[in-house]
Amino acid sequence: MIFRPEAALLPLIARTSNAIHLHLAGLLEEAGADMTPEEAMTMRMVSAFRVNSVSKLAEAMLKDRTTVTRFVNQLEARGLLSRTKDPEDRRATVLTITEKGHEAIQHFDTNIIAAVQSMFAGLPIEDIIATNRVLYTILHRCGANSAPLAPGLGDNFPFSPSSELRNSRAF
Repeated sequence: MIFRPEAALLPLIARTSNAIHLHLAGLLEEAGADMTPEEAMTMRMVSAFRVNSVSKLAEAMLKDRTTVTRFVNQLEARGLLSRTKDPEDRRATVLTITEKGHEAIQHFDTNIIAAVQSMFAGLPIEDIIATNRVLYTILHRCGANSAPLAPGLGDNFPFSPSSELRNSRAF
């Protein structure tokens, strides 16, 4: 049998995702953040990435609306998020971070960001960029929205999924 490196890649990506999830859960617990990694991701997306509706969150997080609604309900019940009617579309709601939510994010950033950054410490920027490109390509080929989440990450980042991915035949 011929060894195919890509055959080992999917289990490795799944294991890495699980390891990161467990690591973040431990960091959140150590920091006394009282939230799950999914709730922290929800807060981060609403705060930093301006994802302000349940449907947009579900798309960005690659989760179903019911699951994301549960995260939002839990965060709202703890006073970290609020929902208001969208003034432009009364059927829609807009998610915003409350003052208590901003304090939780500040606490999260202060206590966890350095630990998260340590996972990438010492990795050459070229490897990070290549990994970014590969993961965006996989997302795109799986039919997921592969647009960058961070504001300005598209055209200003060394790899722009919006331009290179559509034109690349390298993968």
